[in-house]
Amino acid sequence: ITGKTRDKLAEAPSLKSVWSKFTKFVDQYNWKGDAFYAPIPVGFNIIGFDMIIINRLCKEYGPWDKEREQQKLFSKVYKIDIMDNVFAWTESDPSVRSISMDSLRDRMGLSKENAHDALQDVKDETNIFIKLMKTHRSVYQNMKFDKAFATGDLYVK
Repeated sequence: ITGKTRDKLAEAPSLKSVWSKFTKFVDQYNWKGDAFYAPIPVGFNIIGFDMIIINRLCKEYGPWDKEREQQKLFSKVYKIDIMDNVFAWTESDPSVRSISMDSLRDRMGLSKENAHDALQDVKDETNIFIKLMKTHRSVYQNMKFDKAFATGDLYVK
């Protein structure tokens, strides 16, 4: 899909050296150096794909919490999966046949040039996430949650 050959990939730096640079990059955003202030991972299908790889690499190269048997690079509590988020917004819309990255690019007016290239995918996911967060915030500000069930109108009793 990306046009990268096995020969070109063979020239890439070692996984261990790249992982070391990546963890240093991520760690600079953990402003308290504490697991509860670690960056929140965001991405498309990040829970079902990326976090599995991150857990494996953290276990192999660090940082790894041996006591809890989990990665220590990103937040232990929060993960934002754009795919899940888009599904929640579109689940009852019969016009939405797919929530793939390519269909999201079409729906949001993003170019498919360089699609499936890791850096371009991250940029596209970032733009989609920002748009979704702006939408969430604007909708949330107009919602009334105070005493939402004070009238006794429950959906499930």
